[in-house]
Amino acid sequence: MRVAAQVVLTEEQRSELSAYARRRLVALRLVERANIVLQAAEGKQDQEIAAALELGRHTVARLRARFLQHGIAGIFGLAPQVGLEPTTLRLTEQE
Repeated sequence: MRVAAQVVLTEEQRSELSAYARRRLVALRLVERANIVLQAAEGKQDQEIAAALELGRHTVARLRARFLQHGIAGIFGLAPQVGLEPTTLRLTEQE
C-alpha cells in the first residue's frame, strides 16, 4: 500500500480551513476540500478520507497534491492548471 505524503498545517492554515469546513454559506466543494486537507493533516490516508467523505480516492489524492504544491490557493482552484497554454485567436485581413 502506498503511503500518502504528509500534510503539515500552520496554525493560520488550520484556522482558515476549519472556518471553511464549518461554514454553511460556502460552496459544498470548498467545504469538502477543506475537510480533505484537515483529515490529511491528522495523518489519515487517502482511502480512509475518501470512505469517510464518500468521495473517490483519486479525488482525495489529487487535492492533497494540489494543497502540498500550492497551499490554500490550490483548494480554491486558483493554482495554475496543467495543460496547454491558451491560444489567441488571430483574425487576418482578407484581400
